[in-house]
Amino acid sequence: MSEENNQENEEIETQLPEEEQSKAEEAAKGYMEKFKENDDATALVNELGNLGEQEQKLAGDSLEALKRPVGEMLEQKNNELPDRLYDLRQKVASLEPDHLKESRLQKTLNKLIRRDPVEQYAKKYKTVEGQVENIIESLLAGKDKLQADNLMLDQLRETANARIQNLEQQIETGKQLNEMLEAEMTAEEWRDNPVPLQKGQQKVVTRIQNMSQAIMVLQQSLASVDLIKENNEKLEEAIFNAITMTKNVITVTASIQLALGNQKNVIDAVQNVNQATEDMILSNAKTLRSNTEETLKTLEEPAVAIESFREAYEDVQAAIDITEQSNERIVKSGKAFIAELEKLNEDVRKKLPE
Repeated sequence: MSEENNQENEEIETQLPEEEQSKAEEAAKGYMEKFKENDDATALVNELGNLGEQEQKLAGDSLEALKRPVGEMLEQKNNELPDRLYDLRQKVASLEPDHLKESRLQKTLNKLIRRDPVEQYAKKYKTVEGQVENIIESLLAGKDKLQADNLMLDQLRETANARIQNLEQQIETGKQLNEMLEAEMTAEEWRDNPVPLQKGQQKVVTRIQNMSQAIMVLQQSLASVDLIKENNEKLEEAIFNAITMTKNVITVTASIQLALGNQKNVIDAVQNVNQATEDMILSNAKTLRSNTEETLKTLEEPAVAIESFREAYEDVQAAIDITEQSNERIVKSGKAFIAELEKLNEDVRKKLPE
């Protein structure tokens, strides 16, 4: 266990001024004297379990304070600026041509109250201008908030660095005390019962590890603070650019919306005419092709199909054959009938008296 503890102590490095180093050494010696002078080591072991506990608690408080700007950045929602941007978009949209088209009721109302549409357009433009100024004020307020946050972060950084130094002093005390406990185990008085020293050493090593972890977390949070400050500085520059662009672009945009709308109407009209012309050309060509195909098909095929002629010929030939066969049967049956009549007549004639 002693080799493992020594290895862990070697991996944990502290950067203390010489004066703080001496204080840590004196504190370690004080703990060691208590071990040598006190017969009951249980209370002292428990005391070692609290080594640097207060400093670690203060460091934790600093860590919570450092989390605040990060939490605000992720969770706080600025409802004012998005609402103003939405209002601005609505008012800019009201300058577009569709909003300038007056219904019959609107035209009648304008005539009755002698309201000039151009004057109304100018009033809407002034409204947009005022909205731009409000947005710029919100952006400037956001810039002031960023600068205030940076000052607060600088103060937190100083506090956190002080907490880290206090923790490092306690860690150094623990390291030196651990080495003293390790060396004391070879003394004659502890050779038969080193358990109190081992318990004390275990408490010290555990506290060193916990305080080292607290320093690591605190340093990572400080790195986050540096990143937040850097992003805030970038945002300040972005705010400046947004203000200048808003003043220039929005003002010009409101003026050219009507021209762009008319231009879009002309584009739509030209496209509609072109589409209608294209549809007519395609329709005529399609009809011409269909009629041509049907005409050629009519010319290519005879008025009466050869199959019909062949079928008619076969029917006529069959009729002739039937007629000839019928005549033969008529003659044959007639002859037989005549012969039979002659025979009957002859028989009757013989039976008649002479």
